[in-house]
Amino acid sequence: MTLGGGPEDVSQRKKILAEKLSKEQTNLSFLEESLTKSEQLTQNMLGILSSFDSRLSKLEGNILPVHRETVELQRMQKNIDKVLRGLDNVISYHNVASSEDQDIRDGPGADVDSYLRSLERVQDAIEFFERNNPNSPELSLLTSLMETGREQMERSFRNLLTRSSSPVTANTLLDILNAGEEIQEGEAGPQLKQINDEVIDDLSKIATWLVQETKSNDFLNVYVQIRSNMLDKTLQGLIEAHSQGKVESYSPANIVVNTTKIKHTTGTAPQRKSTLKRSVVRRVPSKTYEYGGSRKIGSPAPMFDSPGQKEEEDEIEAGRLITLCGALLKLLQSEQSLIEVIIPENHQNNIFDVLIQSSMETLVFEGEGMANSARKLIARREYFSLLPLLPVLKYLGSVLIKFSLVLKGVRQATQATITSLFMNLEVVGAKALEDFTENIKHDPDKQSNMPKDGTVHELTSNTLIFLTHLLSYTDTVGNMLNSQDQVIDPRTSEVESPKTTVAKYISRVLGALGLNLELKSKSYVHIAGQPALSGIFLLNNYNYILKRLQRTGVLLLMSEGGSIEIESQYMKLIEEQKVSYRKGWNKVMSYLLETDKPFTQSKDAKVGQKQKQLIKDKFKGFNSEFEDICQTQKTYAVPDEKLRDQLRQENIDSIVQTYRAFQEKYTAIQFTKNVEKYIKYTPEEVEKQLSTLFDLSA
Repeated sequence: MTLGGGPEDVSQRKKILAEKLSKEQTNLSFLEESLTKSEQLTQNMLGILSSFDSRLSKLEGNILPVHRETVELQRMQKNIDKVLRGLDNVISYHNVASSEDQDIRDGPGADVDSYLRSLERVQDAIEFFERNNPNSPELSLLTSLMETGREQMERSFRNLLTRSSSPVTANTLLDILNAGEEIQEGEAGPQLKQINDEVIDDLSKIATWLVQETKSNDFLNVYVQIRSNMLDKTLQGLIEAHSQGKVESYSPANIVVNTTKIKHTTGTAPQRKSTLKRSVVRRVPSKTYEYGGSRKIGSPAPMFDSPGQKEEEDEIEAGRLITLCGALLKLLQSEQSLIEVIIPENHQNNIFDVLIQSSMETLVFEGEGMANSARKLIARREYFSLLPLLPVLKYLGSVLIKFSLVLKGVRQATQATITSLFMNLEVVGAKALEDFTENIKHDPDKQSNMPKDGTVHELTSNTLIFLTHLLSYTDTVGNMLNSQDQVIDPRTSEVESPKTTVAKYISRVLGALGLNLELKSKSYVHIAGQPALSGIFLLNNYNYILKRLQRTGVLLLMSEGGSIEIESQYMKLIEEQKVSYRKGWNKVMSYLLETDKPFTQSKDAKVGQKQKQLIKDKFKGFNSEFEDICQTQKTYAVPDEKLRDQLRQENIDSIVQTYRAFQEKYTAIQFTKNVEKYIKYTPEEVEKQLSTLFDLSA
């Protein structure tokens, strides 16, 4: 291949270049032609735009004045509309008096909302004329109409409240109270619904309007008068129904109101077999404690005497006071709920305070009456009159916090009403307890009051019955005593617990009782000349006290309160009195033991007349003393079967065996031809006689 091209190649390239040049020239001509056309079109468009701008300028010159006129017309139209509306508004205010007059004068009726709207229109009209035309005659008409509306609202408030307010029946109150006892802790208790929700809503709207729009408080006095009257009627109806026996007393949980019907589950005390007629007990629990002798244990001693009818009245009074207190609490809670939704907030506390004054006075009157009655009875040493106070104090103490909550917004004097009543009753109760102790210590030591058979003294039985009643009210009694004289426990440096206080109090009472019984027992020695009966008397009383303490739970309370030695102390006293009783057999035993002029001659020796007489005197003395003592001690009473059997067996063990040896010693000696005259009893017959002691019917 050669580097250079031939002639044919050059020719070929020239041909190609010529074709390209021709093509480019054609394109250039086309571009020049197109450019010329474009320029022509541009010139044409410029002409059109210039013409359009000229025409638009002419149009603007024609339209702009029209636009200005239109805007002005629209502004004028708006002003006219505003004036017309203003005129309509003014005219409407002028028409309010005539359009609302009849509706206002008719009162709200059942549609309070509609009536409030009418009053609102009247008020708006009044404000309009006050701003724009204070001298307008329409203003006086509207003001008069508004006053009529206010009167109608107050009248409607009174009528509505009167129609919907009625005393709550005693049965309804008791149902509410008793239903509250069945709820679980933490659950809401049943509420007393006195007025239905629709009426409450209307009353609330009326009250709000009267306060806000008219600044009138007259209706508040109406509210106080009506609701206070209903509250008083409710309480009086409850008191009357309770007094007439139409309703039972409210019995809160763990509070026994009827003290004469308290049941003891400790079993019946043993009774002495006797044909003697026993008297009826007036002031005792449901189970009486019968002991032998001329009277029944539990019949009131002088310091406990109180007519049976009066006892029932005391218990009815206590039940009524508890019922009244519980009912008043529910009623106050209900009234407070009503006030919170009906009366405007800034008036609620004052209205509630004034409203409840009369009902609070009723409760205080009942409470003070009970306190005064108790004071009089206690002054006459009728201490069982204290017992009805205990359930009252226990219940009042349990609801003090609830009363404080419901009364938290009232005056301090009103808040202190229930607390003052509670403290007053506590003072009466505490004084009664202290006087009770002193009177036990100084109970008259009259022989006529002493049981002739040495049975348990009335003072003992009634004292233990009284103390047993305190068990159900340990905290109440303890707080009552602490409120008068607080004692600091040295172990904890805190106020002594109620249980400890009660335990110490019972110890003081038992100590006073023991001292009095010791003094009384001496009358058997000094007046009756029966030292054995003195021992039997104290033995019966100490044994009764111990058994009663054990059975009723008083002993457990005293142990928990720190008096742990009381049981052993009484057991020791019982053993001491057994020894004292056995001393009554000393003279009999002196014959058997031959402590006086002992016979020492042997049985084989010949017995002289003097020795025979000595033996006869021994048997004769034994027979006489034994018969006298047996006959006497058959009239003694040992009501406790276990104790009675113990005493009999101890007598048998000490006397029969000694008598057997005594008889055997002299049986072989011919000291008399009439042996039956002197050896009247075999050992078995002596044992039989001893087995009949303390049984008058044997």
